[in-house]
Amino acid sequence: MKSLIVFLLLFTLPFFYQGNKSTFLLLAQEEEILEEEPAPKKEKEQEKEKEKKKQEEEEFEESDKGGSKIPERLRYYKEKYDETFQYPFESVWNAVKQAILDLNCMVAQEKYSQTDDGFFKGKVESDYCVFSVGLDSTFDVLKKYSLELPLIRGGRWMTGRMKYVFNIEEKSDGTVYLLLRGEISGFENYVTHRVHFWKSNGYWETYILNRIREKLVAVKNE
Repeated sequence: MKSLIVFLLLFTLPFFYQGNKSTFLLLAQEEEILEEEPAPKKEKEQEKEKEKKKQEEEEFEESDKGGSKIPERLRYYKEKYDETFQYPFESVWNAVKQAILDLNCMVAQEKYSQTDDGFFKGKVESDYCVFSVGLDSTFDVLKKYSLELPLIRGGRWMTGRMKYVFNIEEKSDGTVYLLLRGEISGFENYVTHRVHFWKSNGYWETYILNRIREKLVAVKNE
């Protein structure tokens, strides 16, 4: 009986070894396939975003040297948004406030005074002017108006808004100098649960300055 058992073990052992060998080969092949899988989609998107940003920076540098290429995202960007007007201080002051109201926004603060030399100067500050609400579209809208949107992995943006601060000063030559500082911000609702602030690409600053010009021209033609 023992001889029979030994004989059966010796007879089936090669088949058992071959079956396990096949299993080991399949497992090894699966590991190779897993190793050869492409990089995760997020990494590819980040790489693509880096390349796009680099290309935009190169185009911007070329335009700064006198070239013709300016990326659409940087079309309105400037280091400073200011203008000198050939209008009375009161007209510029009122045009600024009306331009804020035209954006369906409110004037949060306004204050002006007169210097010892008799010239007026003041500051007008808007409330936060909301231009986008909702998870579906806010991310794309913020990218459109941002110089560089904060990178928050897995972030979900709920709102986009702008704030405008105008410093207005009457000069001795009768002109009025206006300096605008814009501030873009948004509420991220999933990861950080807070409002973030960063630089805009100048679109809304340019837009409201154009509205002020239009209002001044309209007042002149009345």
